[in-house]
Amino acid sequence: MAKVANAAMDAVLPFRRTPANILVRGFEYSPAGLAKALTSDMVQVARGKMSGAEAIDHIASGLTGSALFALGAYLLSEGIVTSSGSDDEEQNDLNELTGLQNYALNLPGGSSVTLDWLAPEALPFFMGVELMDAIGNGGFSGVNDILSALGSISEPMLELSMLQSLNDLIDSVSYAKSSGKLVSMAGSALISYLTQAIPTLGGQIERTTEENRMSSFTDRDSSIPRDLQYAISRSSARVPAWDFQQIPYIDAWGRTESNGNILARAFNNFLNPAYTSALNVTAADKEIQRLLDAGQTGVVPDRVSQSQKVDGEYLTAEQYVEYATTRGQTAYDIVSDMIESDLYRAMTDEQKADAIKRAYQYAGHVAAQAISPEHESDPYVAAAQSADNAAEYLLLYEKYGSSGIKRYSDLMGAGLDAESASTVLDTVDSLTPAEGADSVTSLQRYRAIVDSGVSQEDQLAALSQYMSDSDYEKLSTGYGYGVTPDAYVTFRETLPSFDSNGNGSLTQAETEAALDALGGWLILPGSSALTNNQKAVLWQLQGKNWSWRNNPYNTAIGRQVYNALNSEESEDFSWMLNLPRA
Repeated sequence: MAKVANAAMDAVLPFRRTPANILVRGFEYSPAGLAKALTSDMVQVARGKMSGAEAIDHIASGLTGSALFALGAYLLSEGIVTSSGSDDEEQNDLNELTGLQNYALNLPGGSSVTLDWLAPEALPFFMGVELMDAIGNGGFSGVNDILSALGSISEPMLELSMLQSLNDLIDSVSYAKSSGKLVSMAGSALISYLTQAIPTLGGQIERTTEENRMSSFTDRDSSIPRDLQYAISRSSARVPAWDFQQIPYIDAWGRTESNGNILARAFNNFLNPAYTSALNVTAADKEIQRLLDAGQTGVVPDRVSQSQKVDGEYLTAEQYVEYATTRGQTAYDIVSDMIESDLYRAMTDEQKADAIKRAYQYAGHVAAQAISPEHESDPYVAAAQSADNAAEYLLLYEKYGSSGIKRYSDLMGAGLDAESASTVLDTVDSLTPAEGADSVTSLQRYRAIVDSGVSQEDQLAALSQYMSDSDYEKLSTGYGYGVTPDAYVTFRETLPSFDSNGNGSLTQAETEAALDALGGWLILPGSSALTNNQKAVLWQLQGKNWSWRNNPYNTAIGRQVYNALNSEESEDFSWMLNLPRA
């Protein structure tokens, strides 16, 4: 049994003493090592159990490590190096998407080089980095921050080549079901043991021949357990000309990652111990970062999981590549178009976040259609695909729903620009029924439109979409004779007060009384009270078939308005009038 255990340990940790020694050296080269040298070691010297030369060596090691600790803290504070990342998973995902590396030196021009290979010197250095990162994020909290910084050294340790088998074991077990983790561990250990004979040179050659970064794919329909698939795939990455379920690495935006030209690949694999990366921050990434900083969640695109299903079926390797590419690129295109839209700019941050989430959902449907033509998407997907601008449609859908999109389109068709149409819709949609009423009235909508702040021409165009044909005919006719939409709506709002018998129909005398009352107190912005000529127009509009001869204010104007309302062939005499609009 002991032999089996030793064999398993040799498979996972073939160089057990080396990482252990690194940890010991890391402790010695640190403020903790310095504290030990100045206290415990001094006691040992006094007792004759340690020579002065040994104590001086320990103090020198501690001072060197403390200097590295301080250097790490300083470089992080200046933004020259990066830490292990944020506790916020979304922030970490965005950092990875944009090429920001953990434990790396940031170079001029937007590239970075990892430093985690500098062991054991890297350990106290990154302890300083992590402590300063904790202080910068929430202020120094004493022992907790110190313990967190000490614990963080395990991350760069796991990246060392001597611990690669242990890292592979951790990764492969993460793919296994809870009931099969022991089997997974045993299988991964066996694969590691069998592949130890593969020289490092094999992996260097294999990676040099790959133009793009590759990743391991595990097929859920395969007879080989997924954890073993992963272990074998990782091992094949170290054997030239053998690719077991290796697929291109596809990021959340559907992009592959180039390894550079052949010379760069050879240099990085044979001579460069670090990983290099160039920052690639797009306008979409900047907007997502802004929303994250503003407290919005769910806005960072995620890489497609290998457990993704389409119509209840798991994806093959080829389907996964197509799905991930289509979904990521579609999401990027839609989000990029969205943030350039005036409609998007007018939204609140919460609305913007919801719109971006809608873009991701839409991209998922489009990708599913690429895999399964019979895929049934939500109705809005087909509408967005057939729209002239899918991003604009999705913004409208998120803000107004399917019915609101039609109203918006109608307003745009009537001549309003995007901002004015959005203003009118937002204003009307925010209305609530008057006290005691069950629904919003037409007059409420008319008043909301004229008070929305859009121009008179836009008010007129918007009212054409909310009024009946007969009402709009009166409004537009009145506008041609000097009556503004505001004056017309005010007139309509006043009439019910003069319906003496409450039958909903006003007589000529009641209409005259209403207009006389308006003429006494109605003052519109930038205007004066209604003139007699404008009263003549409004009186004639109220009764389309009323004889213009009975118009109490101006029979000539009454005749022109009457003719305009009752005969399309009638000559337009409005040019004869020079009525200011009130």
